[in-house]
Amino acid sequence: MRFPVSRWLCLAALVFALPACATTASSTSRDDAQRAAKLHAACDRGEAVSCYDLGADYDSGDGVPKDEAKAATLYAKGCDGGDAKSCFNLGVDYDSGIGVAGDKPRAAVLWAKACDGRDASACYNLALDYDNGEGVAKSEARAAPLYAKACDAGNFKGCFNLGVDYDDGLGVTKDKARAATYYAKACDGGHVGACYNLALDYDNADGVQKDEARAATLYAKACDADSAKSCYNLGIDYDDGIGVAKDKAHAASLYSKACDGGHAGGCYNLAIDYDNGEGVAKDEARGATLYAKGCDGGDSKSCHNLAVDYDQGIGVDRDKSHAAILYKKACNAGAVDACKTAGR
Repeated sequence: MRFPVSRWLCLAALVFALPACATTASSTSRDDAQRAAKLHAACDRGEAVSCYDLGADYDSGDGVPKDEAKAATLYAKGCDGGDAKSCFNLGVDYDSGIGVAGDKPRAAVLWAKACDGRDASACYNLALDYDNGEGVAKSEARAAPLYAKACDAGNFKGCFNLGVDYDDGLGVTKDKARAATYYAKACDGGHVGACYNLALDYDNADGVQKDEARAATLYAKACDADSAKSCYNLGIDYDDGIGVAKDKAHAASLYSKACDGGHAGGCYNLAIDYDNGEGVAKDEARGATLYAKGCDGGDSKSCHNLAVDYDQGIGVDRDKSHAAILYKKACNAGAVDACKTAGR
């Protein structure tokens, strides 16, 4: 939108230059009207890209009144003229019911046309349709080559999903080495999940030669992009000196980041650190708080250790009744040792 800039300039110069501001706003409106008129004329002459551009303006309300139904009509005209982006956007409209009645099969047809026109996002969306059976019959075998086409055209989500397909043998013959190749391509493109999966591959020698240092580097890349499970795994690496120099303080900071990101195991490991004064100053009250957070997140070991804290008054006021509740919760979540205490 160009309007907010003009308005801000008008406010700044209101006392001294009101006529100039009015002229600027008028000029902007005139420019928008001229642009819209030119695009309309070009679209009517059969210039499909102009239909797309004008449709995008109506979609966003940029220089013209927002009108999603009109945008859809223009995308349809652009698509009929062979513009792949128009076909893609119209597919999104039919998929979500924007400006048109929702129609999943119609969306799939449009994405197929856009994909044929080398629109990577359309190939990806159509692959998802085949994966999930939306608008088309479910077919993982049809999805995989579409992910490949999307990946080849630079859609890194397509690369990641194709990696998963080769990892699990979904629609293709299982091939761990090929999966790792696609994860690497997606990771290089900034796909966080791919970096994590590739790190696991290097950790476990799954499709690649075992390389714990390479795994740690990949966990770090994903952790920097706020992947909590990557931060957790990297914390373990620093805790135990796996692929990196042992560093308990750095491990604790990584567990903290994982815990803040919702990883219950990160909360548990950090609580252990506070309980034992490893990498952080000993603080049993802080440990108990972290066990509580881990327990709330479904970690049975956190529930068990928090039960012990309440049972013995470690970092919290002693409370046998609450401890009994926590032992039972830990037992139900799979902590076998807690079951023995819960049944006493």
